[in-house]
Amino acid sequence: MKIGYFEVHNGCAGDMLAASMVDAGLAPAALRRELAKLGLRNYSLRIETVRRPTGYGHPLKATLFRVLPHKDAWDDSTAYPAIVRLIEKSRLAPAVKDKIKGVFAVLAQAEARVHGEKPDHVHF
Repeated sequence: MKIGYFEVHNGCAGDMLAASMVDAGLAPAALRRELAKLGLRNYSLRIETVRRPTGYGHPLKATLFRVLPHKDAWDDSTAYPAIVRLIEKSRLAPAVKDKIKGVFAVLAQAEARVHGEKPDHVHF
């Protein structure tokens, strides 16, 4: 088993997390296969290598990961309870579903605390 460690002092967006997983060796085809198990249809992915300038003269190479919703496909945010339902309806393995729901539960609690809301009112 391989273990990854993320130290994110100021947060981490989902696109950044997915891109870093690809940079660490996750095959984009495997990522696409697993995402297909969610049953979402109205989007496409763009995964590409980019080079970005830095302030010290040497560019950095990284993976750019973008989820591109098809026109009028969905709202920009999804409520936490809807995400839980989506995960439960998916074709993901039961153990994977449990882990993902656990991650979203922690995120919903943190977002709720920061925004003074109940977890069920949090949107991602």
